[in-house]
Amino acid sequence: MEWISETCCCRSQEEIMDNIERYGIKKKEVKEIDLAETCMQFAPNSKMLYSFCTMDGKLDTRMINSPHYEISKLYFEKGREWLIKNYKSTDYYKMCVEFFGKKDAPIKKVITLCESIKKGYLRKGYSEEYPTILEKPFAFTRYNRIVPMVKYEVFAGHHRVGVMLAFGIKKAKVMIGEDSKPSSCYSEGKIHKLCVEKK
Repeated sequence: MEWISETCCCRSQEEIMDNIERYGIKKKEVKEIDLAETCMQFAPNSKMLYSFCTMDGKLDTRMINSPHYEISKLYFEKGREWLIKNYKSTDYYKMCVEFFGKKDAPIKKVITLCESIKKGYLRKGYSEEYPTILEKPFAFTRYNRIVPMVKYEVFAGHHRVGVMLAFGIKKAKVMIGEDSKPSSCYSEGKIHKLCVEKK
């Protein structure tokens, strides 16, 4: 198995901004937040999303319940070899199959990020590689969908947030973004299919 180099996971702030601007998200500010309050992006049309529930059956999309956190935690607790051998039994693998049609889930990226975070978040060479966080759910602002109103929704950087939480980082600086095309009911890529209200 070939491994992704650490530098391949690092993008410049310009590249990150270009990527999120394609989706009509603009930068509001950079600030430190409590990562425990971050939630997965709510995609109303995702079947898998509804499997993340508390014991009383109430939907709970906090990142600590995400496949990104689960696989990162397993890596830190059980190691690389165990994870490579068992990753098809993880929710992360199931998510990759549903969302992206990838039966070979990209665990190389997860492992590389786990090793990278041990050396420090936003260290030299990575100082502007912030996750992008929304203060209102994207499906609500862009598609007018009725969804749970969470404090922070991760728009980009689910892997980084999941890895940081699994590593024990409780607070971190992130980029707060906001929707520059509210109520337009359109987005790039798979997000549109997952959010648009079906007729």
